[in-house]
Amino acid sequence: TRSGRVAAVSLSGGAPLVIEQDASAPEYDAGYALFVRGDAALSVVPFDQSTLRTTGDVHVLGDRVSQALGGVAGLAVGHGVIIYQRASNARLMLMDRSGVQKPLLDKAAVYHRPTVSPDGRTIAFDIEGDRDGQRDVWTFDVASGTLSRLTNVGDGHDANFSADGRRITFLTNERPGGDL
Repeated sequence: TRSGRVAAVSLSGGAPLVIEQDASAPEYDAGYALFVRGDAALSVVPFDQSTLRTTGDVHVLGDRVSQALGGVAGLAVGHGVIIYQRASNARLMLMDRSGVQKPLLDKAAVYHRPTVSPDGRTIAFDIEGDRDGQRDVWTFDVASGTLSRLTNVGDGHDANFSADGRRITFLTNERPGGDL
């Protein structure tokens, strides 16, 4: 696996404060720092944004996260849920605040870079397809359970929602050098 140190730093300056020595894929949500340890364990620690310090012990949430795409884990948080790909069965998983885990999709695949919309109703991610490992962006409507292909451009990936959630940007390598 490829990991480094998870750290926090103030935009007003100062030295970075290390949260975890051997970890990747840091995320922050509602008072918690989430990350994937070097052993692929999905982990969480209470974190105070104002002091940039942990306020409790690190807890392993019990699953190993797939280390796809160059060894970096895909992890998303938002609206009280964590989205990640389970290493053991290649399923995209959803975990709520109470720790209940369930497969987001029944299909095993290679999923990349999940992201949650600002309103929490849609999840976007890449799925590696059959075309020489190229990916396309898909969306999942949480309420209806509907999976929809958003791109079919040759290699659509790394989706991000706009602040209002009405648009998605993504990268594509359709032309040499890639596009946004």
